[in-house]
Amino acid sequence: MMENHKDKLALMAGGHEIWLERSARPGSEIEIGVTYGDSMRADEYIDPETLSPSIIDPDGLRIPSNLTTKNEQHFIAVKAEKPGYYISVVDLRPVIISISRNEGCKLGPKNLYRDIVYAGAYQDSPQIANG
Repeated sequence: MMENHKDKLALMAGGHEIWLERSARPGSEIEIGVTYGDSMRADEYIDPETLSPSIIDPDGLRIPSNLTTKNEQHFIAVKAEKPGYYISVVDLRPVIISISRNEGCKLGPKNLYRDIVYAGAYQDSPQIANG
């Protein structure tokens, strides 16, 4: 597991993204992979503490879901008990990223650092529907 999860999160502001992929569907079990990388290639590990998964069933009800990690890859699993589409959403906890003139991206508000030229909040929320 990578040591500087929070430092790696700053890479998202420079082009990294998070996305969901259906990774398996044995029987009525749906497994969704949560992937982090660049240009749709996984290349980094993201701290699971920054992710908040949820599943919405065909009736629009939120199903409790847990995030599991295998080999630095995160997954959400749900048992599809009703016919129809299930929507999975993973929210990335918002972070404030400050950009220094000389040191690049830093996590946290601009008052924590010197020489900041820009500061803003970043949040991503990928979604996937499975039928």
